[in-house]
Amino acid sequence: MEIMLIAIASLCYLSYAVYSWVIGRRERSVYYLETLVNMIVMFLLVKAIFAFSSNVINNILGGSVGISTIPSSRSLENITDYFSSLHEYAVAWITYIAMTRTVIALTPFVSSLSQVIGSATEWAVYELNIVATVTMALTIFSRVFITLMDYILFFGTLLTPIPHFRKIGSTLLSIYIVIGSLLFVIGDFALSTQASLRNQGLEPPRSDIEYLLRSINVLEWRTIIDKVAKVAWIMLDFVIKATFASVLAGIILVGFSIALGGIYTWIQPF
Repeated sequence: MEIMLIAIASLCYLSYAVYSWVIGRRERSVYYLETLVNMIVMFLLVKAIFAFSSNVINNILGGSVGISTIPSSRSLENITDYFSSLHEYAVAWITYIAMTRTVIALTPFVSSLSQVIGSATEWAVYELNIVATVTMALTIFSRVFITLMDYILFFGTLLTPIPHFRKIGSTLLSIYIVIGSLLFVIGDFALSTQASLRNQGLEPPRSDIEYLLRSINVLEWRTIIDKVAKVAWIMLDFVIKATFASVLAGIILVGFSIALGGIYTWIQPF
């Protein structure tokens, strides 16, 4: 998609150059040709920067998110699944606690344990609700970004050579590089979080009432509380890491936007 969009933009610039040459505006024709070359160079430069930064991130994180040599919207598709899967983890544990409390409340002589479990896991359920909301937002955001990232690259590359729109263009290119790299980083956090939960035997539990009636042992109520607490701690760690990475990415985005405008000025003699 991105190659096709750049080809369309190049054809437009080339058409303007040819038209200006035919009507005798030679200087204007040369300007359009220079802009065309600069646009292509900027496109290749941005792709190179994105590929370099993404692969550096991939090597630092151990290659767990599977970044390709030349990252693109297709490279980010798996990242969305990581966020969605972690969202399902959080929702499954929230549902499990609610259903477990219901089953225990219906059990004669020990129904009061439902209140005990509810009080002891209140903070954990609150944290899991935060995780569920954050991962849902990340899933939606990543899907929207994947859909738009080729167009962000296109308009950024198209507008950067134009003096009046250079700031807009460099901002769009910075968003393409920084946000794309950020999603790779948070995707790795999500993947490692799921791996940590699986390694500790904290897979998403079944919450159907028939299963819970057969499997719940009210004498193990403390085990239930401990499991939920562990899940909350592990998932909260993901949220903190994702928040810190997002704040850092926002700072880098501002500086990178200014830097890209300067880089274009440097390559402009082409």
